[in-house]
Amino acid sequence: MASSLVVNRFTFFVFRETKKTVSKLHSSSLSASFRGCKSNYRFARNCSVSSADAFIVADDDKYGNKQIISVTPRLYDYMLCNVREPEILRQLREEAAGMRGCQMQVSPDQAQLLAMLVQILGAKRCIEVGVYTVNIKHGLAADSLKSLILNGESSSYDFAFVDAEKKMYQEYFELLLQLVRVGGVIVIDNVLWHGKVADPMSPDIKKKPDAYASLEPQHRHPYSIVTNEKQLFRNNNNAHPKLPSKIPRPSSIAPVSLIGLVCFCCPGMFNALGGMGGGGQVDPTASNNANTALYTTFSIFGVLGGGIYNIFGPRLTLAAGCSTYALYAGSFLYYNHNPDQTFVIIAGAVLGIGAGLLWAGQGAMMTSYPTTKRKGTYISLFWSIFNLGGVIGGLIPFFLNYHRTKAESVNDKTYVAFMCFMSAGAVLSLTILPPSRVVRDDGTRCTNIKYSKVSTEAFEILKLFLNWKMLLIVPAAWSSNFFYSYQFNNVNGLMFNLRTRGLNSVFYWGAQMLGSIGIGFALDFSFQSRKTRGFVGIGIVALLGTAIWGGGLANQLNYSRGHPPQRLDFKTSGNDFAGPFVLYFCYGLLDAMFQSLVYWMIAALADDSEILSRYVGFYKGVQSAGAAIAWQVDAHNVPLLNQLIANWSLTTVSYPLLVVLVMFAIKDDDNSSKPAENDSTQTSIIPPAANNGYNELGKST
Repeated sequence: MASSLVVNRFTFFVFRETKKTVSKLHSSSLSASFRGCKSNYRFARNCSVSSADAFIVADDDKYGNKQIISVTPRLYDYMLCNVREPEILRQLREEAAGMRGCQMQVSPDQAQLLAMLVQILGAKRCIEVGVYTVNIKHGLAADSLKSLILNGESSSYDFAFVDAEKKMYQEYFELLLQLVRVGGVIVIDNVLWHGKVADPMSPDIKKKPDAYASLEPQHRHPYSIVTNEKQLFRNNNNAHPKLPSKIPRPSSIAPVSLIGLVCFCCPGMFNALGGMGGGGQVDPTASNNANTALYTTFSIFGVLGGGIYNIFGPRLTLAAGCSTYALYAGSFLYYNHNPDQTFVIIAGAVLGIGAGLLWAGQGAMMTSYPTTKRKGTYISLFWSIFNLGGVIGGLIPFFLNYHRTKAESVNDKTYVAFMCFMSAGAVLSLTILPPSRVVRDDGTRCTNIKYSKVSTEAFEILKLFLNWKMLLIVPAAWSSNFFYSYQFNNVNGLMFNLRTRGLNSVFYWGAQMLGSIGIGFALDFSFQSRKTRGFVGIGIVALLGTAIWGGGLANQLNYSRGHPPQRLDFKTSGNDFAGPFVLYFCYGLLDAMFQSLVYWMIAALADDSEILSRYVGFYKGVQSAGAAIAWQVDAHNVPLLNQLIANWSLTTVSYPLLVVLVMFAIKDDDNSSKPAENDSTQTSIIPPAANNGYNELGKST
């Protein structure tokens, strides 16, 4: 029986076990069938090929000494007479046969093969890239495919057929890997290029490895078929075909851990510095004004940061962002000796630019690198490593100022230590790989885009302000950093002395680690349905947030700006220290759970790094705009009780909007309710998408 099947448009090869088997097929079965065939196809009258010319012997042992049947015109006519072709399609084909470039249309035998594949697959949504006589969607095929991805149609198609510009095949293929669902099929025409791919003497550039290497089965998937110069790709286990195991694959967990370490050194230390209240100064005015400048520029470059990240890649973007943190810490060192706010405010504005770049890139990596079912886990991993920086950063002022019980401003060594960590983070950021080189744990790539364009990013960023999904996230984004000025300055800064503030920072950021792990587990493992997990996550955060802000209200009623509390010390204040300390710890817990929840929501909207960098950039921009206003609210001495009520109200308003987002924007996985099948005998054909539709993109050449 046949062990392999390859069909060229003009040559048909069937490998047989013995010469006897082949001869019998030709002399009896084939001839008998030919005599009874009533075909509308004309035989090639001028062909003088005998039946013996149909056989070529491949004596090489590596082919198993098999024989090859070549398609003669008579044999091809025999094949065509057995093709089931509807009458209307036959008429259309014959009408198009007289048109210019008619050789591009699909032949009847090819059409029957494609129809059979679609029927076996149960395909409902199909994409055809490159058409001949019809064209439903005009424009460049690659741009059309990208627009489908941007519209949230990833993994929603069952079948794709490509017969278009050959030089673009690799890009078409990579984009289709995102659009075709788990278990779908991609068929690509002309992968053998009329046999030239195996001809070392052919000068045709289309046969060179860089044009087709990524399409060859040994580079994509062990279960591939080449037929009719078409390559069929089928992946039964993952959304996209896997890379071969023999090629080293950069795991997605490593870069997420690495970006966590970068943020441990830079924003982690920044959080520890800010968490002491007033940037470690007795008067928070300079810190408030610097933070206002910081979050103002952050709000602009946070939105732009996703586009900048897509254009320049992670190394340059993250390194540029990280380099601004040490300058900010150094400005407070300068302020210790020269109490002029100018340098501190300028450093804050510069840091806002850098932070916008860093957090947009970080968000893209954290949300796009994990697989669909492990996004919460990766967010927890990053958040734990990042906030460990706040823990270590909190220990720095605690130990360096431990014996300074009456001091109000931290010493120079504290700022120097922060600067050392922040500089190390900038250097470490240069080791991060671009997303196009990172492969997820299931073998899929994080993105297929290496570099974007300024015009593309500008257009896509502007579209975010009309994106209903992003608009639903605005209240959550606005409130997620709005409470920092209140918690840092008016809880930790007002209620505790200097060394205790450092200790509180350790536990505040430690609580963030616990909170992110807890909510990450609930968002990934609590239920099989992703929608249900989203609802559960919102419910947990809403209930916990209500309880914590309620406790904060009870605490706030005990003091005000006009009647500040007596400074508490962890060693000498006894039971009076316990209540406010637990409250501040819970504030850190809630912060991590709230922000991790929002990040998970954003991550559930897409999988591609290019798209998610823009989404996260938008989120960070809105978040920073809220923070900029919050720091000025505190600088203008707004009553503390009013600040608490505003913070509580903003977070509460965001919960029902996130529920709407889960209901209408977040989709359940196809396999969410089914265990993985390990039986190799199963067909593993996954039910097609429910929506009907057929898209034809681009023009064939």
